Amino acid sequence: MALEQIVECPVALAKLRHAPLGTLLEGFCKSLLECGFQRESLRRHLSILSRLNAYLRRPKQRMRQKLTAEDINRFLEACAVGWDKHGPLDLRRVRPAVNRFVEYLRQEGRLVAPVPRVIYQPLPVLAPTPFGTVSPPAWSSKAIR
Repeated sequence: MALEQIVECPVALAKLRHAPLGTLLEGFCKSLLECGFQRESLRRHLSILSRLNAYLRRPKQRMRQKLTAEDINRFLEACAVGWDKHGPLDLRRVRPAVNRFVEYLRQEGRLVAPVPRVIYQPLPVLAPTPFGTVSPPAWSSKAIR
């Protein structure tokens, strides 16, 4: 019911409640109201998050229950180039709303932590022997011991 306090237009309200972020936006709005945010500030936040919701609903996106940091970063990149009919957005206006929403998702346990990338060492170059077989270089046997 927190969304009704901020958004009066039934069409805009329906868009905000639509999947995949519909239930999360209600809780987010409620938490910002409890923190004392003004209605106009909340409207700006919800306008930006409505675009995030639309971005996640695009046909090529998979439906999800949790967001990843990669999803958020792709949305910010898309905002910078203007992926929708509204054109590019100023990221200085987008980031505060997105950052607050990400913090809310972390508190609710709905943001998936990024998987650390494993950096592999290159394989040792194998040198041919006079007999035609391949053996590792001499330095690799010292490293194994």
